[in-house]
Amino acid sequence: MNSDQMKTGKLILKIFTVIIVSVSLFYAFLFCKKSEESGIKIGYVFTVEQNYLSNYIFRSDIRKAINQNENGLINLLEVSTDGESSYEMGFIMSQIVYKIGEENFINMIKKLNSRQKSDIYSYIEVGLLYGDQNNDGEFDDKRIEKEFPLIFEYFKSMHDK
Repeated sequence: MNSDQMKTGKLILKIFTVIIVSVSLFYAFLFCKKSEESGIKIGYVFTVEQNYLSNYIFRSDIRKAINQNENGLINLLEVSTDGESSYEMGFIMSQIVYKIGEENFINMIKKLNSRQKSDIYSYIEVGLLYGDQNNDGEFDDKRIEKEFPLIFEYFKSMHDK
């Protein structure tokens, strides 16, 4: 192989590498900035205001929770929230309950500590009150005791002990 052929081969390899990296970044951009993951609507704060890696991990944790892996819920609880992001997290948590069912959700949260359970309950309450579960553009103003009676009873029984 002469030096011109080697230079051409290296150039082709560089071009190929740039194309692969560009396609990967484009895919990451499309994937990580969607406003939905596995049927769970994600609000503005968690869609736009996170970096790509945080967004990818966040979506992975939603998928874990939907697959009834309590580590997904635990990781979601560790996401720093305040103000609007608290409402969005509550909306996400309530959607997870709708998606997997109350019984499955209760089985997952049984493995959590009391602080985590308390946080989950608060998020679900907020998600039902201020979420838009029916996608009509308005807050639903739902109550946990009516919407998720099994979860309500589970938490009530914990406090009665």
